[in-house]
Amino acid sequence: MTQRCGKSTRNRGRGYPVLLKACIYNSSFYMIKLLLPGLQAPIYCIRMQRMKQFLLPFWEVIEVLAVALVSFFLIRNFVVLPFVVDGPSMEPTFYSRQYVLVDEITYKLREPERGEIIVFKNPRNEAEFYIKRIIGLPGEAVTVTNDGVEINGEKLNESYINVKNGGAGQKNFILQSGKYFVMGDNRLQSSDSRSWGLLDKKGIIGMVRIRFYPLKNLTFFEDPSYKLSS
Repeated sequence: MTQRCGKSTRNRGRGYPVLLKACIYNSSFYMIKLLLPGLQAPIYCIRMQRMKQFLLPFWEVIEVLAVALVSFFLIRNFVVLPFVVDGPSMEPTFYSRQYVLVDEITYKLREPERGEIIVFKNPRNEAEFYIKRIIGLPGEAVTVTNDGVEINGEKLNESYINVKNGGAGQKNFILQSGKYFVMGDNRLQSSDSRSWGLLDKKGIIGMVRIRFYPLKNLTFFEDPSYKLSS
């Protein structure tokens, strides 16, 4: 027997409860159907937010894996080494936890030049690595004062530093063959040639070519152009 919301073909006494249930059921069904489009939007937004929260850790893993794969490709094809910056000595050029790629080949073909950023073994502990900028070259006389750096008596104009040498006092260095004078860009917080002396070329690992992580800070480095003024 088919039930409809209206009359019954059976006894009215027995039919009323059945008809009442049928009417309530059918009315509720249509009410839900009418309200469903309005409920779908907030439910969809909640689901999307939960999905984003769920996928966020996986996205970070994917990003790290992508960086690792790119590093592996570059190492296999261009002979470079990845290093991570630790400490403030090269700010504002580099900050802690930034990753760089170091070219090991160039210095086998030519001599290091002024302004190049290099990674080298700590002269006092070869198990550690430093990242600094080349300031003085073999055969030059370097003078460090509170006001800046002089090369052979001419002031070196440095666009990449925020402060001068910060009360270091005057120090003079004569660079012999194969020796380099290096400094951090953050002169107030750098352990460099001012404190532990000249760097031997044998300790140089290579030149920094690329900052590749974080990806938003991806940078290819070029040598700065210097002007010496008397």
